[in-house]
Amino acid sequence: MVKPKNTPKSPSSEATESHAPTARERLDQELQTLPLGEVAKIPARALRRLDHLGKLAAAATRDASMLGRVPLADGALQPWELEVFPLAVEATSKAGAEVGADRLSGRELPHDDKRLLARVRDDQRLLISAFRRLRFRGRSSDLKRLRAIEAGDPGDVVDARNDSTALLALAEHDDHRAWIASLPLGEAEAVARLKAAQPRLEALAKAAQDDAGMMARREELRRLWTILQRIERRVRAAGVYLFHGKAERADYSAYKPPARRKRKPPTE
Repeated sequence: MVKPKNTPKSPSSEATESHAPTARERLDQELQTLPLGEVAKIPARALRRLDHLGKLAAAATRDASMLGRVPLADGALQPWELEVFPLAVEATSKAGAEVGADRLSGRELPHDDKRLLARVRDDQRLLISAFRRLRFRGRSSDLKRLRAIEAGDPGDVVDARNDSTALLALAEHDDHRAWIASLPLGEAEAVARLKAAQPRLEALAKAAQDDAGMMARREELRRLWTILQRIERRVRAAGVYLFHGKAERADYSAYKPPARRKRKPPTE
């Protein structure tokens, strides 16, 4: 009787068997391979969101064996996603603290620039509201475009500059210019103020972008938030299905921002 020969294993297969990536290694791999076009903005109220996500990650760890059995539309949750989730919350919190420290260590905006940024954000919200409630009402692709514009950190001058650029392009387009001028809540004046503020915003954004270390930390934070929100969406979908009508359903609720206090209309 001829004994079957042992087929030699390739080095790669031996490596795979001898070392499964840790959760930290898998997170690093996901961060490095994330396509540039899919990297999300840092969301507003990041610290409050992280507190919410920490509680969601704890619930997901508790219910991991059940969550992984739910056949979601884009595939069941993988074990690595549930392992990476709490680690990603921790890493995002640390990276967020470093970016926050950048702002306080000599990079805090002067008082006049803070006032300028606050007024710019007010004018941007006014224009977004007009487009959302009137011009783009019921137009899903255009509403998605508006959500992308308003998704960022209100205190980020680079994001503010980018948002103004996008909104000015909309407001001054031939399709919308006359409509903006006809609105009664001061939208045309808001456009004029955004145009006047744009050179200073450009200078502030350039100063921030010239700091290579700060920009690298911001990029890492944006990538972490992208991974985190992707896992959050899938975990919530599975949890809402599993615990519909049960007390545990509350552990999978979406983040709800606090009610925004109404600001007085900006004045010159």
